Amino acid sequence: MAPFLRRRTLLRRASINIPDKNRMTYYLYILYSSAHDRHYIGISKNIDKRLSEHNAGKVFSTRPYQPYELVHQEEYPDKKLALNYSRAFNAAPSSSLV
Repeated sequence: MAPFLRRRTLLRRASINIPDKNRMTYYLYILYSSAHDRHYIGISKNIDKRLSEHNAGKVFSTRPYQPYELVHQEEYPDKKLALNYSRAFNAAPSSSLV
């Protein structure tokens, strides 16, 4: 696509507020397994679907510690920001999450 056409398309999107396909809402979520006293931190576009995948044993890292319940969620405008926050949560000592 020619640069002037791309610029015009971007301006048109901005003026009528068409959401960009690359800017989707992501959620940071924290799951808790009371049976094993473990937390899991992740990101997803669809928390309900992701929680059911965790509890169905489809996620290798959480399979041995089922069942999980959702204890916290935060909304972010894009994946990069959600990943940055999930890394910060994972770097923190687990005692500070409680």
